[in-house]
Amino acid sequence: MKDKRECKVVQNLLPKYIDKLTDEETNSFIEEHLNSCEECKKILQNMQKEIDMYSNKHEEKGRDYIKKYSIRLKVFKTLTIVFLLIILVFSISVVRRMIILTSLMTNKQAIDSSNCHYIKKMFNNNMEMCVIFDEYSKDNISLAKFKIYNWKENSYIEQVDYYKNEIEQFSMSRYWDKEQQAFSENKKYPNSAITHGISSISVNLINMENLGEYIDYAINSKIKSTKYEGKECYAITKNGVEIIVEKSTGFAFKSIDKKYDFIMYGYYSVGTVTDEDIQGPDEVEY
Repeated sequence: MKDKRECKVVQNLLPKYIDKLTDEETNSFIEEHLNSCEECKKILQNMQKEIDMYSNKHEEKGRDYIKKYSIRLKVFKTLTIVFLLIILVFSISVVRRMIILTSLMTNKQAIDSSNCHYIKKMFNNNMEMCVIFDEYSKDNISLAKFKIYNWKENSYIEQVDYYKNEIEQFSMSRYWDKEQQAFSENKKYPNSAITHGISSISVNLINMENLGEYIDYAINSKIKSTKYEGKECYAITKNGVEIIVEKSTGFAFKSIDKKYDFIMYGYYSVGTVTDEDIQGPDEVEY
């Protein structure tokens, strides 16, 4: 006759038996009972099946987790590599633009600091006002002529002449008389600085002496090589404004601002200025 108490004891020991937490003597007792008790043997088999099913589910979940983690890790690595490549390309582009801008500034300074003879003209046009600027420089003498022309009224508005030599500097200003269709007499302003020199129409359209603007152009502008009237130039574009700058001199030949409908043309020549070109303007005392 089956001993129910023994079955009860064995069934209570089965979980530890499955986990191999029982000693040899207990194992012998359990196994001897299982050999003679089908009921306890089935209970053991069912317990093992449940454990196996539970283990398989966890293994599948573990494999799925590892698989998902591997995919996410690959995606993260790919995005990291792409991000680093973007930073690298961007950094190279910024460094390239900084080198170009520095080179243009250096070339411009070489022209400014030299005592070479040159003439340059500047023409601004926004479809309403036309500003014509001419400067002549020779042997440390400069004469700059600044004229404002009104397209709508088809007449000049003002002319200012800036003169500077080793002894003095002054400006002469006169306005256009519509009735007389001629300029009024000059009015002299002593010690007026010549503010429209080569710097104003060279690469200093980008204020290279302003570190913030220099960095802003290095980061946000686009620079590409181009030709203008047969000369090697850079086309510098930023915020809808394109400036054509000669590579060898840093001189701006052209600037186009589509937003404000503004166009600037520049021209220069070397060794063509005569003594007559730099003759001071007529003075009228008041």
